[in-house]
Amino acid sequence: MWDYISQVTIALLCPFSVFLTARKNGWGFVVGLAAQPCWFITTYLHEQWGVMAITVLYCFIYLYGIWVWFIGRQKNEVPPTFTRRSPEDRKMLDLLAKQLMDSKSVVILIKGRLSAEVIGELLGALDGVYKSLGGQELRFEFTPEGLIAKPYDEPNE
Repeated sequence: MWDYISQVTIALLCPFSVFLTARKNGWGFVVGLAAQPCWFITTYLHEQWGVMAITVLYCFIYLYGIWVWFIGRQKNEVPPTFTRRSPEDRKMLDLLAKQLMDSKSVVILIKGRLSAEVIGELLGALDGVYKSLGGQELRFEFTPEGLIAKPYDEPNE
């Protein structure tokens, strides 16, 4: 009976965990960790010691993901979900991309301290929106005035 319950729980939780994680949602790590006791039960009942060792490794990976997403981040740090844009973020990116289409360059002022990862996600998202509007690849320059975004076909000044 425990094996059956574990198998059904694994079949439900693990794909959902992968789905959430693929969408850059930190709850995927929580759901994945919730499935681990079922993996332990199943691997113990079937004497799959190699799979049990991997299950222990996955537990540490899920705990690390929970640490990164929920515990270890500074209060004002943006979570690593910028590519999963909210309607406000999408509106801001659309506005910047349209300004780029019209004026061929835009200065982005970043207030506060953001990690390189978050800035990279912002720039990647802006580049994606710009391309979806028919633009070419963007280049970015850090200057004293701010971050300048320009299409690659524009000459450097």
